[in-house]
Amino acid sequence: MNISINGKTEEIPHKSTVAEIISLKKLDALHVVVEVNQEIVKRNYWDTYALNENDQIELLSLVGGG
Repeated sequence: MNISINGKTEEIPHKSTVAEIISLKKLDALHVVVEVNQEIVKRNYWDTYALNENDQIELLSLVGGG
């Protein structure tokens, strides 16, 4: 199945969840915001939020500093 992650088309296993994509990308789940088709997905739904063909996903990493 093909989806877009941060503007790049990628092939992922059929019906992957947001949590699986976070794990696949080796991101720190505590410091990531996920948007699917321009809607923020709350963290407590990541395990059950199944992605669909041609979904547009933005993974935003939060960075602190001064």
